[in-house]
Amino acid sequence: MSSASYAAAIIGGGPAGAVAARVLALAGIDVLLVDARPPETFRVGESLVPAARTIFLELGLWERFLGSAHVPCYGNVA
Repeated sequence: MSSASYAAAIIGGGPAGAVAARVLALAGIDVLLVDARPPETFRVGESLVPAARTIFLELGLWERFLGSAHVPCYGNVA
């Protein structure tokens, strides 16, 4: 059994958790990101607001996001 040590653990790999882990990692912090579902699992109802584009651009993730074949969401109601 191997062990590892992390300065931070993020529970939940959705948009908020993934961005939090990315920001910490870019700051040089050892991060563990834990999500219960495999990445290829379809997730009903998850969408990003248009402002997420700005965040993804700042983190250098926009092109990767576009290349992931996400289904567009043209609006939502709360």
